[in-house]
Amino acid sequence: MLSFPAQTFVRFLLNHGLTSLVDRPAWFVVEGGSMQYVKKLIAPFADRIHLDSPVQRIARDAERETLGAMKYQSNEAVLHSDASLLPRARRAWASWNYHLPKQPRGRVVVTYDMNALQGLREAPLNFCVSLNPGDRIDPSKVLYRTRYDHPLFTLESVAAQKRIDEISGPRHTYYCGAYWRYGFHEDGVLSALAVAEKFGISLEGALAPELRAEAAE
Repeated sequence: MLSFPAQTFVRFLLNHGLTSLVDRPAWFVVEGGSMQYVKKLIAPFADRIHLDSPVQRIARDAERETLGAMKYQSNEAVLHSDASLLPRARRAWASWNYHLPKQPRGRVVVTYDMNALQGLREAPLNFCVSLNPGDRIDPSKVLYRTRYDHPLFTLESVAAQKRIDEISGPRHTYYCGAYWRYGFHEDGVLSALAVAEKFGISLEGALAPELRAEAAE
């Protein structure tokens, strides 16, 4: 976090309405999870998607330099029902909760209250997802473990973001990914829309006004 560019951090807070204690924007969720809108997006060409098809060879110095500046961090994600990773006071529970380690170099644990995020008011358990919890979770309450690689934002990666037009398009190769913005699903969608526009395809009518404004930035 100490390498996160201050300007990018402040812009992120402003874009997500996190600089005010009141009148914050309401978060919306897709019922059934993000896979639901992925299915909708790929429906017209799902049978032509090739998974696990390795690239044989690409040798281009410009792409290597730009994309090589995008570093990633591996994070363990655990789905569980151990409420001890949430604040002690129930009234302090939020959709996103964090735990700061005592050691200066320890990793911050972020716990998502999935019942709040997904509107699971009638769920029999309080489902949580924690990033990098270590051994803090009661093993009997662990439901699923997996790992994700998330982009890290440094001065080098933010500078590389500004070079997208140098590598995306000029040699008939286009790059989409959340790493071009802030690492969220919406950022991946916006980068895909930017590529679609290079082919003369616009989804402007299908975008919410706030996303149209972001895409225009």
